[in-house]
Amino acid sequence: MAQIDRQLGIVMLLLRHQRATARELAERFDVSTRTIRRDIESICMAGVPLCTHQGPSGGVEIMDGYAVDRSVFTMDEIETMCIALRGTDSALGESYTD
Repeated sequence: MAQIDRQLGIVMLLLRHQRATARELAERFDVSTRTIRRDIESICMAGVPLCTHQGPSGGVEIMDGYAVDRSVFTMDEIETMCIALRGTDSALGESYTD
């Protein structure tokens, strides 16, 4: 799975499931926790407001109230994201395109 597909999958998973640990994400996307930490940093740099929590009930989540502003994307970009999400759906066995 390409890096951008994985990062988009992480964002979609967090939008749906609220919080996940680096280990859970690493297992889900079949990469190391170090790769997930780099992905989380890249996602933050792209403007998605993530916050992390330490401890037994910790993890990473998207800040409350965040929604993707659809007016930022062109139709071509939206179509490309939909194609990437469909690929993520089949690779992970979970639907992000409902």
